Amino acid sequence: MSSFTKIYWRSSGVPTWGLIFLIVLSVIVMVAAENVKQRDPIVDDNYATMVNASKIMREGMQVLKPLRAQLAPINPEFDPQRSGFVGLENSIVTTNHGGRESKQTTVNPNWAAVAVKLMADAGVKEGDLVAVTVSGSFPALNLAVYSAIEAIGAEAVIIASASSSQWGANVPNFLWLDMERELREAGVLSLKPVYASIGGIEDRGIGIPEEGIRSIRNSIENADINLIEPANYQEAVADRIAIFREYSADRQYKAFVNVGGGATIVGPPGIDDMFKSGLQKDAPSRAFA
Repeated sequence: MSSFTKIYWRSSGVPTWGLIFLIVLSVIVMVAAENVKQRDPIVDDNYATMVNASKIMREGMQVLKPLRAQLAPINPEFDPQRSGFVGLENSIVTTNHGGRESKQTTVNPNWAAVAVKLMADAGVKEGDLVAVTVSGSFPALNLAVYSAIEAIGAEAVIIASASSSQWGANVPNFLWLDMERELREAGVLSLKPVYASIGGIEDRGIGIPEEGIRSIRNSIENADINLIEPANYQEAVADRIAIFREYSADRQYKAFVNVGGGATIVGPPGIDDMFKSGLQKDAPSRAFA
């Protein structure tokens, strides 16, 4: 037993004052690390607005869910959150292919906070004017952007495409324009597009059956929104430019916000991939063609 009597709980070579110094130093380093950790000043300055935007979006989701369920059953296999924001694989108002997983990913009120962050990064403040384009393909992201604009207190000139790709707002009589109309009537949103188009190929719904075109026109009419009826792709682009210029008057747009990948907005294949998700402050010269 005597051979173990010289084993201690600490090294005898380290004096007590040295241990105390190390403890104090560790505490100082820990406190300093907490205080100097990277913080995003945009988030700090806009945190309350981000929270408010998320609350608006959540309220909107709660309003729309039972309305969607009345028109078409919500399949939990395709819409795990049973949100009503993931549409059908196909319908008479569907334009083209769309990824179900991408639509599922957008069903989260925190996307409204992300939208606030992106617009704040772009310098958008209360009272500023923003140009907005949406389609029916990502209804949850549309709601996120509308919620962010409402929370910021900005003004918006909005042009919408009424139809949708797969798994978006493609339930007949419950297109995005029907959704936002219900939200305005419920007092959740006040924003309203100034114009809407059929959408789809050439912005004229080429390939959509006549029954689907009638359904889309009916949603636009019920929402009391002006209809864009271009003769071709070039006219569809020119119409949007003219509308944005008309409604801005002498004011400058602080930002342009687009949801979706409509060719009238991001360009045809070969150009569209030059525009990435998130905030963009510039683009290759070819993109401006």
